[in-house]
Amino acid sequence: MESTSETEKKSLFLRCWEGDIKLWQAFWLVHILGFIFSCLIGLMPQLAVLALLNIRLPMFITFLPVIAMGVFSTVTLWRSSPDPKVSILGALVRLWVFAFSFYLCFLAYIGITK
Repeated sequence: MESTSETEKKSLFLRCWEGDIKLWQAFWLVHILGFIFSCLIGLMPQLAVLALLNIRLPMFITFLPVIAMGVFSTVTLWRSSPDPKVSILGALVRLWVFAFSFYLCFLAYIGITK
């Protein structure tokens, strides 16, 4: 177990990636709010170019921040969840991660093919 001072020295990004945050923080702050924020970030260049030049960017450019944040948030959720052998909540979180991963694969496929 690491001491409190070592944990406090880590950046938020590193703590999330290693799963050193509480599950509710991983789900609501990183997964849900991060996904909404990445959707907005992904749409901004598309809307700006469409408004200024009246052309559409490839969909992959729009989906790139969403996919990147999705991968980061699923890793954070997976590592922050309790052991599914001990807790039903851990099993539900792992099931959610699998379902969301399929959704990310679908987004990547749409972004590449359109």
